[in-house]
Amino acid sequence: MKKTILIGQRFGKLVVIEESEKRNGNVAWKCLCDCGKETTSLSYNLTSGKSKSCGCVRGEKVGELMRTHGQSKTRLYGIYKGMKQRCNNKNTPAYKYYGGKGVSICPDWLNDFLKFKEWSINNGYLAKKSIDRRNPNGNYCPENCRWVDLEKQQNNKLNSFFLSIDGDKRTIAEWAKYNKINKQTLYSKFYRLFKDLNLTDKDFELIIKTQ
Repeated sequence: MKKTILIGQRFGKLVVIEESEKRNGNVAWKCLCDCGKETTSLSYNLTSGKSKSCGCVRGEKVGELMRTHGQSKTRLYGIYKGMKQRCNNKNTPAYKYYGGKGVSICPDWLNDFLKFKEWSINNGYLAKKSIDRRNPNGNYCPENCRWVDLEKQQNNKLNSFFLSIDGDKRTIAEWAKYNKINKQTLYSKFYRLFKDLNLTDKDFELIIKTQ
């Protein structure tokens, strides 16, 4: 049977560069992987698609599995990743409100998703709940965090800011009740107002104080 010459052909991340010594009578080829390593593979393994790299692809998949424990697409891991981004990534828009103000993640959670997951499952995590810090100025840690309904978390935000009008200081929720206005509507209008004015934190603090 005529031998097929594979030199120069690509199979996945492998490019055949020369013929190698036979293995148990079977033709083998020396290949250069895109990662820069050389490896040897049999003709059948290359042409059948069994060999596609020097092993680095498998290593990358195993590494990813070890890092995320196969849960990189779950909602909980998305929350975990977002928490880390807000606290550690200066290029994230929300960083100035979290990491930029000194909010950090406890070492156990920061370095181990499974520990964060274990705490979450044991402390009321459900698909419709979000993570909330009891003290909005505190860190992400078991002592300061809880899982709450989104509505409750929004209400907590409404009750954590004070607005002074003519010397009368009330929470946004209290002002809404006082003026018989839907508190969510008032909060939305209030937020848009200050966002559009693009006030600095110093200006903002003259009117609002975090509880």
